[in-house]
Amino acid sequence: MKEKIFLGVIVVSFVMLAETAFAAPNWDITGTWTWNYYYGSGTYTHTMIIDTFDTTSGDFSGNGYYNPNPAYTWDITGTVDGDNIDFYIDYTGLNPTYYVDATGIITSSTYMSGTATAPGQAARWDATGEATNIQDSDGDGVPVDEDCDDNNAEVKFGPETRACVHYNNCNPGILKQIARGRVAPGLLKVAPPDYAAGEDHC
Repeated sequence: MKEKIFLGVIVVSFVMLAETAFAAPNWDITGTWTWNYYYGSGTYTHTMIIDTFDTTSGDFSGNGYYNPNPAYTWDITGTVDGDNIDFYIDYTGLNPTYYVDATGIITSSTYMSGTATAPGQAARWDATGEATNIQDSDGDGVPVDEDCDDNNAEVKFGPETRACVHYNNCNPGILKQIARGRVAPGLLKVAPPDYAAGEDHC
């Protein structure tokens, strides 16, 4: 019996670790990027096109080329994990044995950077383009799965305290918060006429 219980703990622990090993991607990087590879004193500018992106796993793929000579073409595969990004570039045109193995961080919707290795090289890279914040796709500063619906306003009660409050809630404390404009910017999706006019409907 003890052996069965012990094995059960191992299996459960393994499942929990498997479920928490990877975070959801924060960014969808689909689109065209200017990708710069910095090695030695040189800057090697490429065009990177991400045309496939899985918003659940963060896996992506695409292709690219070296701007001064587009005959240097390559394929790219990688993963976005939270704000982290890892990818592998495999040259398919000129110099087909060349590759780049890279890792980095997406620091904003328009910029990412990191380090890379290639045959005989240790380099830096960065890229500029346009990513979509998956966790805050409506751009209101709050993850979409935490947004209030259209019948509620988000009310701030302190720097770290917020609540979704129905427009018809007549709690005096909540009415004061709304009256003082302490509703998070961008989250008051449907302005209640009574509040907007300063009228007391309670």
